Parts: sequence; structure tokens; C-alpha cells
Amino acid sequence: MHELAHLICYNNHRDRVKPHGQEWKGCFKQTLGPFLRRNVFPEDVAKAISAYLTNPGASTCTDISLSKTLAKYDKTSHPDIKLLDDLPMHARFIYGRDHRIFIKGERIRTRYRCFEEKTRYEYLFSPLVKIKHLK
Repeated sequence: MHELAHLICYNNHRDRVKPHGQEWKGCFKQTLGPFLRRNVFPEDVAKAISAYLTNPGASTCTDISLSKTLAKYDKTSHPDIKLLDDLPMHARFIYGRDHRIFIKGERIRTRYRCFEEKTRYEYLFSPLVKIKHLK
């Protein structure tokens, strides 16, 4: 849909508008509108998409609510995998191929400040990163 909106926008405006400006946002809304009206998506996904379309960004992953809603339908995730955003503050979690243990800290704008348990080094994580919660 994203790229289709670019094509429609280009056909209408050529290269006289910003790549993700108001014109593109209008075209993007037009491409998704018919799907929302035909109830193609589950109700929670349709609601999240509708909210996202009030001011769509260049990337859907910038919308935490939409990304979390879509993650519920991710069939490839392991049952014990969670999103960092869903963990309580100071929770311990495993991340990465080397299975390092981190502690979730406070949210700083769009990221969480987390600390590696072993080294106490600070890392910034996206709220949407998939982790394994240690209880």
C-alpha cells in the first residue's frame, strides 16, 4: 500500500510534492480505505489502522499501537516471546543471539533505557523489540 500510494501520488503530482507529505498521506488513506470499509481486517486491526490513518507516517512501525496489534497475529513468534513495551519497569529479559540479560529502565521519548545485567552498560531499546521475559 505504501508504494502504491507513492505511484498514485506521483501520477497526480509528479515530483512537485514531498515523498511523505500531505499529498502522499491522502493517497495512502485512499488505498487503505476500501479495505477498511469492506471489513477485511479483524476488528482490533481495523481500529488500529483507522487510528494510524489519522496521520500516517512513512513507516507503520513508528505507530506503537498498530505494531502491537499486528504482533498478536504474528504466527512465527514463539509463545514465550514478548514485546519489551509489555514488560513492567525493572523486569529482567533476555535479548540477542548471545542471550544477554538486561533490566528494563525508564522510557526516554521513544526508547527504553535498559542495562545489561553483567556489564551494567546502558542500551536503548525500541518498545517493539521482541524479548524473552525472565520471571
